Amino acid sequence: MTFLGTRLPGRVAVKIRTKFFIVMASAQLALLGLALGLWWFILRPEAESADRRAMEQAMTRLADKITAAQERLIDLCQGYAAWDDTVTFIADRNETYVATNLSAETLTQAGVELFAVWDPAGALVAGRAREPATGKLSELGRAAAEVIFAEAKLEKISTDERRSGIAKTDGRLIIYGAMPVLRSDYTGPIAGTLAVGWRMDELITRAWSKKENYSVELLKPEQAPQAEIALSDGQVFGYLSLRDARGEVLRWVRLVMPAEITARYRHDVRIVVLWLLVGGVTLNFLTLWLLQRYVFSRVSRLTQGVETLHASEGNQLKLEPFGGEDEVAKLAVAINAMAAQLGQATTRAESADRAKSDFLAMMSHELRTPLNAMHGFATLLADTRLDPKQSELALSLRQGSEALHTLLGEIIDYAQLSTGKLTLQRERVDYREILNEVIALYRPRMLDKGLALRVHVMPMLPDAIFGDARRFRQIVIHLISNAVKYTQCGGIYIVIDAFCEEAAINFRVQVADTGVGMSAGTQEKLFKPFEQADTSATREFGGAGLGLAACRQIAQAMGGSISASSEEGQGACFTLLLPFEGMAGAEAPRADAHGWVAGLPETEWAQRFPLSVLVVEDNAVNRKVIGGMLHRFGYEAAFAENGSVGLESMRAHSFDLVLMDLHMPVMDGIASTRARRQQEERERLPRLRIVALTANSVDGVRETCIAAGMDGYLSKPVRLESVREVLLEQISIRHHPQPAPAA
Repeated sequence: MTFLGTRLPGRVAVKIRTKFFIVMASAQLALLGLALGLWWFILRPEAESADRRAMEQAMTRLADKITAAQERLIDLCQGYAAWDDTVTFIADRNETYVATNLSAETLTQAGVELFAVWDPAGALVAGRAREPATGKLSELGRAAAEVIFAEAKLEKISTDERRSGIAKTDGRLIIYGAMPVLRSDYTGPIAGTLAVGWRMDELITRAWSKKENYSVELLKPEQAPQAEIALSDGQVFGYLSLRDARGEVLRWVRLVMPAEITARYRHDVRIVVLWLLVGGVTLNFLTLWLLQRYVFSRVSRLTQGVETLHASEGNQLKLEPFGGEDEVAKLAVAINAMAAQLGQATTRAESADRAKSDFLAMMSHELRTPLNAMHGFATLLADTRLDPKQSELALSLRQGSEALHTLLGEIIDYAQLSTGKLTLQRERVDYREILNEVIALYRPRMLDKGLALRVHVMPMLPDAIFGDARRFRQIVIHLISNAVKYTQCGGIYIVIDAFCEEAAINFRVQVADTGVGMSAGTQEKLFKPFEQADTSATREFGGAGLGLAACRQIAQAMGGSISASSEEGQGACFTLLLPFEGMAGAEAPRADAHGWVAGLPETEWAQRFPLSVLVVEDNAVNRKVIGGMLHRFGYEAAFAENGSVGLESMRAHSFDLVLMDLHMPVMDGIASTRARRQQEERERLPRLRIVALTANSVDGVRETCIAAGMDGYLSKPVRLESVREVLLEQISIRHHPQPAPAA
C-alpha cells in the first residue's frame, strides 16, 4: 500500500494512520456538527421567527386594507344616503334620479361597483351592478340584494348606525357599506336603507397585492388551515378568514411570500460548511502526509520488528538494529532489553507454575490419604466403649486430624487463590441447610465450653440463593470455627438477612461472639496471609493465619466481601456480604429422609431401609475406614480394589450406591464411571448412583467428576457426617418410606 508515493507497510501502521485519520475526521465532523447545530437550534428558529413576523406584518397590512375599504364604502354610502333626492326617489321612484345618479359613468366616477336602495319595508327600490373591467352596468339581482340586506340586518338599522361587512352572493364575495336614508340634515324619519359595495375577489387578488412581496389567493371554507402561519418549501404561508355578519367563514385568504430571511441564513451556513469541508480535508491530508513521512514509517518498521520477535516464539530475543537517535530508536533498545528479561522470567514462571501445580496435587493426595485413616478410625474409635482416659485420647486424635485437615485445606486454597486458579460454581445454595450442618458440627464444642447460641434468619428471605455451595460452606465453617475457638464464655450470635445499598441488594451473614476481641492494629493485618492477632494467640489457639485471607479472596471472587469489627476484650463481629440472587421456588423440594429416621437408632437404619453399597478404593486402610463408617449405620459394604474390579462387580451385582475413589491403579474412578454410564445407556439399565471419593481438593476435580457422570463428591478425609448425608439422600431416592401407623 502506498500513500502520496510513500510505502505504508505493516498492518499496525495502517491502523495508526486510520486512527489518526478518524480522529481528525471526527474533529472536522464535530465542527460541522457544531455549525449545523448552530443553524438548526439557534439560527434557523431565529430566521423562521423573523419570517413569521414578516408574514404577521403582511397579514396586518391586508387586514388594514380591508378595514380601510369598509370605511371608504361608508363614506361613499353617506354621499347617497344623506341626500334629499334619495329620499324623494324612494317615495316617487322617478327615473330622473336613476338616469342621473345610477348610470355607469356616475357609478364609475364615484368608485362604486354595487348599489342598492330599499324602502322602509325592506323592498328593493333600485339595484345596480357594474363590471369594473368593462364598465358594463346591469341590474342587481333581487336575490343578491336580499343577501346583502339580510347579512347586514338592515331592517333593524337606526338613524345613527353605519354598517359594513362582507357577504357572498352568486358565489362571489362582496364588501359593502350601508346606512339609513335620511334627509340632508341627517334628520328622520328613516326613508329607507342604502348600500354600496365592491367585489372582494378583485380587490384581494389584484389591487391589494400590488406593491407587496406576497401573493394572495382565496380558498374555500373547507380548506381551513392547521395553523395561522406556516413555513414550507422555502415559503411562508399566512391565512386570514373572511367572515359574514354571523361570524361564519366565507373564504380563507392565503398570503404566500418567500422565506427570505431563512433562505439567506441557510445560504450563509452552506458557505461556512463548504469552507469547513474544504479546509478540513486539506488540513487532514497535509497533516497525514507529514506524520507518515516522519513518524508512521518508523513506527511501522518498529512494529514489524516486534511482530517478528513475537512470531519467533522465543527463538529470537532481539530486534534488528534500528538507526536514529529519536524516541523510536530508544524504544527499540528498551524493547530488546525487556524481551530478554521477559524470556528469562517466562521460563522461570512456567517451571515454577508446573512445579507448584504438581506439588499441590501430590500434597493433597498424599496427605489426605493417611489423614483419612486417622480421622476415620478416630471417629469410629470414639463410638466404641472406652473408659474416660481412652475417650479423651480418641477425642484428641480426632481433633488433631481435623486441625490438620483444616490447615491443609487453607494452604491449598491460598495457593490456588494466589495463582488465580480458583473456579467457582453457579448452583443452588441452601444456606439454611448449610448453616444447620455447620452448627451441628460445632455444637459439641460449644456445649463443652458452655456457650450460648442464637440464630436469626430474616423470614422473608428465599429458600436458596445462587452461588458456590462448597465455597459458601467453607467461609461459614471458618467464621463459626473462629468464633468457637476464640470464645471462652458468653455466646455466639448468627444473623442472616439482606439489605439494599446503592440500588443493589446484598445477602449478609454476620457471626458475632463474646470472645477475646481484637485491637485496631490487629484488625489492620487480620486478612493478610500468615497473620494472626499476635504470636501468643498462635501458641494458645493454633492455626497458620491463612483461613481469613483465603475466605476474603473467595468472597471477592464471588463478588462480595468480608469485614470485621471488634474491640479488645469485647468480642468480634465478622460480616460476609454477597450479591443477592434469590431463587425462591426455583426447584421442587426434594424428599427429606431426616424425618423418616428421627428417633430410629442409626445402627437400625439398614434394617428399616436396606441399601446395597459398593466401595471402590485401592487403599486397604481407607476401605476399612469407610466400611467401619457404613457399619456404624448397620450397612455392610462390598469392596473392590480398583475401577476395573469395581466395574465387574457393578455388572455382576445390583447395587444402590457406589462410593468411588478417583486415583487407583489399573482403572481409575473416572474411567470406571464413564464405562458404567456407557453400559447403562447401551443396555438401558437404571442409573446407578456413584459418589466420588478423592484426596485431591484442587479446583477442577469436582467438575471432572460431574462431567464423567458421577452424582456426588466427598473429599477426604471422609467425615462421618458426610457419609450420613449421602446415606440419607440415597434413602430418600431408594425407599420413599411412609411413617409407621400409630399403635
